[in-house]
Amino acid sequence: MDIPVEHTQIPDYFSPALRDFAANVIVRSMREVGHWRGESYFRNWKTEELIPVSGDHFMIRDPQSQRVLGMGAIARDITKQKRLEREQKLLAEVGSILASTLDYEATLDNILRIAARDIADFCIVYVVGQDGKIRRSKAVSRDSTKAWICDRLMSMPFGRSRWSPVDEVIGAKRSRLVTRVSAEMLESVAHNEEHLEALRAADVKSFIVAPLLVHGRPLGAISLMASSASPAYTSEDLNLVEEIARRSAMAIDNAQLYREAQRAKLIADNIPAMMAYWDRDQRCQFANHAYLDWFGVDPKDLVGTTMLDLFGPELHARNLPYIEGALNGVTQSFERDLRMRSTGEIRHVVALYIPEKVNKTILGFFVLVFDVTELKETQILLMSEKEKAIAAVKTREDVLSIVSHDLRSPLATIDLALSFCEKCPRPT
Repeated sequence: MDIPVEHTQIPDYFSPALRDFAANVIVRSMREVGHWRGESYFRNWKTEELIPVSGDHFMIRDPQSQRVLGMGAIARDITKQKRLEREQKLLAEVGSILASTLDYEATLDNILRIAARDIADFCIVYVVGQDGKIRRSKAVSRDSTKAWICDRLMSMPFGRSRWSPVDEVIGAKRSRLVTRVSAEMLESVAHNEEHLEALRAADVKSFIVAPLLVHGRPLGAISLMASSASPAYTSEDLNLVEEIARRSAMAIDNAQLYREAQRAKLIADNIPAMMAYWDRDQRCQFANHAYLDWFGVDPKDLVGTTMLDLFGPELHARNLPYIEGALNGVTQSFERDLRMRSTGEIRHVVALYIPEKVNKTILGFFVLVFDVTELKETQILLMSEKEKAIAAVKTREDVLSIVSHDLRSPLATIDLALSFCEKCPRPT
C-alpha cells in the first residue's frame, strides 16, 4: 500500500477503471441509504491485479447523536469462489457443446475451441491409432496470428525426443503439469530443430498434458500450453483440465463409436444379402437396406417388428423350426423359395441363423439371407447338360455294340472259309 490505511478513501481500493463505479455507486448508496452490499473488485496494491471481493460498506454513526463519524467496510476475498463458479460454468458449457454432436471431427474442433478460448494459448489433441502409434490430430492457437505455428506442428510427424511428456502421460495414464518451462526442457521435448523452432515461436512457458481415458483405455492426450503473456498453470488448473479431458474422452469415444457404427451400416447396406438381428422375443433390432426390396419395408420401420408380423403366418410357420433352433444356440442353415415383394419374382435363397450367446445366455440371433437364384439356375442347367451328356454316351455305346455285332458276323464267315481252304489239297 502506497499510503497509510487511515488516510485512504474507498475509491483508493479500486483500480482506476473501477473508481467511477466506487464513487458513483458505492459511496452514493452509502450516503443515500447508509450502506452498500455486493460484489466488486479490489486492486492488489503491489501488482494492480484485480481481486474479486464480497463487500459490505456502511456508515459509522455516533450511537446517541447519529452523527456520521466515518465509513466502514468489510470485504471478503472470493477469488476461490469466483474461480469455482467460472469452472462450473465452463464445465457446463463443455458438457453441452460436446453433447451437441456425434461427429468425430466436430467433437475435436469443439474441444480445441473451448480450451483455446478459456484456458490455453495453444492446444493440441493427440490420438492413439489402431496400430498403437501416437499422432497429432488437431492444433489451435488463441491468437490467430500464430496459427502458422499450429500448421507447422501439424505438418511434422510425431517423432521421438529425449523426453516426451505425451508418451509419458499416455503410457502412465496420468497427467503432467509443468509450471515453468526452461530452455533446456524445451530442447529435450523437441523432436528436431524444426520442432524446436516452432516451440520457441509459441513462447511456451508452462504446460499441462492430460490423458484422454475411457474405462482406463487411453484414446490419446490433450496438451495445453501457456505463453509468457499468460499466468503459469497451477494445480487448480490441472484439476480443471483433467475434468475437461475426462468429458472430452467420453465425447471422443462416443464419436468414434458412432463413426464405426455408420461405417458398419454403410457396409451392411451395400452387401448383396439381407442382414438383420432379432432378439429372444423375435423382435427386430437392426435390418439393412435389402429388406426394403424383399419385403417393401423401410429398415427403420422394421425395428421393434416381430418376425410373425414381417413374414406372415405361413412363412413364419415354415421358418419356426430354424428360429427355435437358433434360440437354442444352434446355427441354422437352410434353403427356401421366397417371393420378392418389390418385383413379385420368386427367388431362391440360402438363409443362415447365427445365435448370439453371452455367458451361456442366448440374447438373439443374426440373420443372413443370400439370393442364390442364378447359382441355382446354373446348377440346374449343369445337371441338365450332364444328363444329356450321359444319355449321349449311352447312345454311342449302344450303337457301337450293334455295329460290332454286325461286323463280327461276316468276318467270322470269311475266317471259316479261309480255314477250310487251307485244309483242301492244292492243285498240281
